[in-house]
Amino acid sequence: MEKQTREIMKKTLYILHGALGAADQLKPLAELLNDNYNIITLDFEGHGLGEEVSRPYRMEYFAENVVNSMNDNNIETCPIFGYSMGGYVGLYCALKYPEKVESVITLGTKFYWTPENAASEIKKLNPDIIEQKIPSFAEILKKRHEKHNWRTVLEKTAEMMTDLGNNPTLTENDVREITAKLCIGVADKDNMVSVEETAQLASTNEKAGFYVLPHSLHPIEKVNNEILSQIIRQFA
Repeated sequence: MEKQTREIMKKTLYILHGALGAADQLKPLAELLNDNYNIITLDFEGHGLGEEVSRPYRMEYFAENVVNSMNDNNIETCPIFGYSMGGYVGLYCALKYPEKVESVITLGTKFYWTPENAASEIKKLNPDIIEQKIPSFAEILKKRHEKHNWRTVLEKTAEMMTDLGNNPTLTENDVREITAKLCIGVADKDNMVSVEETAQLASTNEKAGFYVLPHSLHPIEKVNNEILSQIIRQFA
């Protein structure tokens, strides 16, 4: 009975995966936070075990997935942790559904998209090259996205990046208008998102916090989850 009471009293925390990812990648982090929060993870549509849809990948659609999950779980409001693309989705949720989002913590979220950097990232998403040069990664993607076809995931992610480069879903003015608490972070050795651009994003909202996660790279598997979980507990 005491354990059930503690479970009821714990705050719910959503943790959101990144591009090409799925919820199961966040299990190590979730396990570190289970004593403090009721953790909810989900696969965005078209990813992992998420719903199969014909529409393109878009941040606003992924945000719908989050809000629909909140409604299904009778959650009025809660904090969100978003890794990489998941952080962008969290920020979008905070802007468009302010009543649902208490706070957002991001890690490694690329916010400043241009046609040039989108084109650079898309070069890394060629399935034939991945299969030839990084076959182990190709196998991971095949298994992770078996329901959707990993090549389709790569293709739709590339198209989304092109769209972000041409028509950013969020602007600095949007982030400035977010009323939820924000904590914007990046790994100290991230080779996709720089410390400088992450600090710039945090500075656009006068109430936002900023952190640099030590001993970590961009891939979620190479993140120091012990320190990250401490940061989340301090802020969420």
